Amino acid sequence: MLASIFSSLRKYSFLARANNFQLKERKMNFSFLFNKKTLASSKLYRFAKFSTSSIILSGIVTIYSFVNFGYYLKDSINWNPNWDGNYKHENKRNGKVVSDNARKWHQNILVRHAQYITSAAKDEEKVLTDLGKEQAEETGKYLSQQYGEKVNAIYHSNLTRAKETATIISKYFPGVKLIEDPNLAEGVPIAPSPSVSGFKPTIGEIVKDKERIDNAFNTYFSKNGKSFGDNVDIIVCHGNVIRYMFCKGLQYPTSGWLRLNHLNCGVTRMSISTDSLVICSGLGDGGHLRPSIHTYN
Repeated sequence: MLASIFSSLRKYSFLARANNFQLKERKMNFSFLFNKKTLASSKLYRFAKFSTSSIILSGIVTIYSFVNFGYYLKDSINWNPNWDGNYKHENKRNGKVVSDNARKWHQNILVRHAQYITSAAKDEEKVLTDLGKEQAEETGKYLSQQYGEKVNAIYHSNLTRAKETATIISKYFPGVKLIEDPNLAEGVPIAPSPSVSGFKPTIGEIVKDKERIDNAFNTYFSKNGKSFGDNVDIIVCHGNVIRYMFCKGLQYPTSGWLRLNHLNCGVTRMSISTDSLVICSGLGDGGHLRPSIHTYN
């Protein structure tokens, strides 16, 4: 009798302990699930908070940039109308801005010399090749069709290749003066950026060439002594000179001149207005030359 009672007690005690363990296990599982959900909710909250903050910050930076820098609306370098020291507010009359139709222009036609013998040692031996003479002939025909009697003069550098090119072109402009200008000779107007392997001009060369080429630029681009209207000057010179004048005239960084390219007998058109505006309507244009005679030396 007592044995059966003790046996029953042990049985119920074991069941009680088992039930108690299961209950605790369920509580632990519930707690684990609850903590996991809390952790997931916390991560989601932090992500949402971070994303919202990033969007707000990006908006503030964008608005600040538009207000202060004007992306796509305003350049960081403004045009300087007094670049030649001759700006007199000619674009205003009685406080009113004059329309574009009232502007008068002077046009410079910059022509790079034709192909020449590059292997010659002396300048007088660096004459035009047969192909170069053909390039010059085609350029003369083209310019005469474009400008006819509007040409004031044909200027050229003192180097043989430029003189020969200008002489051939001048055949198509009877009565127009040929004027030699040593300041138009080839040179290195400023150290190029980026530098180019194998191209290492000395500081002395750059300083000397820059002063000379800047003098040429002032001669042909300054409004002093210019006639405005339909007048045109043809300037036969060299690739470095033309590329530098293009950058300087448009107030682009002049150190980038070597990143431009220019055909032999390519034509660059640059115009100066009475109110000191400078525009370019073509850089190194070779459309008048058939592709088979396009060269760059």
